[in-house]
Amino acid sequence: TVTTMALDADDDEVVLRALYAQFGGPLFGYGRRALGDASAAEELVQDVLLRAWRHGHRLERPEDLGPWLFTVARNLVIDRQRRTRSRPPPAGAHDDTRSPAATDDVIDQFGDKEGMLDALRQLPETHRSVILEIFYRDRSVRDAAVVLGIAEGTVKSRLHYGLRALKLILEPSREVQP
Repeated sequence: TVTTMALDADDDEVVLRALYAQFGGPLFGYGRRALGDASAAEELVQDVLLRAWRHGHRLERPEDLGPWLFTVARNLVIDRQRRTRSRPPPAGAHDDTRSPAATDDVIDQFGDKEGMLDALRQLPETHRSVILEIFYRDRSVRDAAVVLGIAEGTVKSRLHYGLRALKLILEPSREVQP
């Protein structure tokens, strides 16, 4: 199969061409559906194939390559979506899908910068430091783990629970209707 040829080839160009021939189309389709943008999908394919080129040799069986590629793609999509949600749009950017009223609702919901800082201060240091590394310093889970001196799984866990706690802090209290 092309996958076996790709993993066994010594020539990097042959490896990348074989990977692209077999997986480029399906990865692009996945990226287009997940990201809703052709250029972002193209970047996704490039990022996935670059990671395969760098790390594919770690796979023990050629049949593991396809699922591994799509797992990498899924993780990259999730990372991109998180970055997009955590950052304001660039100056001058205009999103036609949201009305100014909808934008105001989001601002009202989460408050101003001081409100966010106050909410972050209410979190335990362990959760706050992970959130700051991931969202404000734009570090990957792996990089945050190295900087903080903890395991990647611990970073993921603290991020999950920290975001959950932050959401509870930022949400206005809801009254229970009888």
